[in-house]
Amino acid sequence: MPYLTATGQIRVLEKKLLDATDIERMVDAKNTEQAFKVFSDTDLADNLLDVKMEEYGKALDDDLGQTKKFLEKATPNKDLVRLLFLEQDFHNIKLLLKQRYFELDLTGDLSNVGTIKADDLKAYVLNKENRNKKLETRDTDNADVSEIIDKMVTEFDMKKNDSNNPLSPSEIDLKLDKEYFELSLSLAKEIKNDFILDFTRRQIDVVNIRSLLRVKNLKTPSTDSGSRLRLEDLLVDGGQIELKKLSSFLEKDVDELTAFLKGYLTRSQEKFLQEYSEKKNLWQLEKGFDDLETDYIKHTKWMSYGSEIIFGYWYAKKNAARNVRLIMTGKLNNIPADEIKQRVRDIF
Repeated sequence: MPYLTATGQIRVLEKKLLDATDIERMVDAKNTEQAFKVFSDTDLADNLLDVKMEEYGKALDDDLGQTKKFLEKATPNKDLVRLLFLEQDFHNIKLLLKQRYFELDLTGDLSNVGTIKADDLKAYVLNKENRNKKLETRDTDNADVSEIIDKMVTEFDMKKNDSNNPLSPSEIDLKLDKEYFELSLSLAKEIKNDFILDFTRRQIDVVNIRSLLRVKNLKTPSTDSGSRLRLEDLLVDGGQIELKKLSSFLEKDVDELTAFLKGYLTRSQEKFLQEYSEKKNLWQLEKGFDDLETDYIKHTKWMSYGSEIIFGYWYAKKNAARNVRLIMTGKLNNIPADEIKQRVRDIF
């Protein structure tokens, strides 16, 4: 049976994932050095050799790289492989487009766990002559990603010198998010797995709500054709929530949006929206949505075998890495432990 061997291997590896006790020890550590030592008791230990405390990010990157190699071998479905690591490709594309248009050197923040080599993406995005070449990988020529980059570069080139409608880093993020989720949905449909497809649709609903709230924060009317983003250019089709109806709440109060979304969201999600309505604290809303994604992914723990196990394990590894970065960044910046705890995401 496909994935049977991989499931057995992952069940063993899951026991070494960062757990609640590890998180608590890191957050409550007296200093950054003690927090860093907690790594030695987790599945990150193999990547700590010769790594200084300030270079903890390298250990995380190396660990995710090892996980990527393992999952590539364990996964017979090339569409699933692309879906797992596509997010890292789009992370890199965002950074490189910002480097192209805002003269920022963001090379050090590029991820090495995408489906496309970071250096190949860099050459393609930053050098026009390289866009005549293909972004090839082992299993695909990535023509869809190439087309997205070409489309974005053409659009952004036209805007970079437009004083009435200037390009912004936020616009790059939001428009690349739309492209990413549209491609993710296409891949999820090809995989033909109800759990993965449903998760992707849920993500689309969340990103659409986020886009709506961000545009509201920017006080950006959807009908404004001037220097502001248009909501309809950012919303992604394919979720459960009707886009036309969602767009109608751009000029309405968040309480009205929350009431409408009761048919789509859990009580916890409604709570996050209500708190956002009162406090306008976007990070709390982001954390709430992230935690609900984790709750959904936890269902893979009780599945016998299948592509869902692969999907869930990669999500768990990413979530663990995100928490470690959050905690270590907080420690290095002398953020109080209670404040760090508020921002830590739920674990797998």
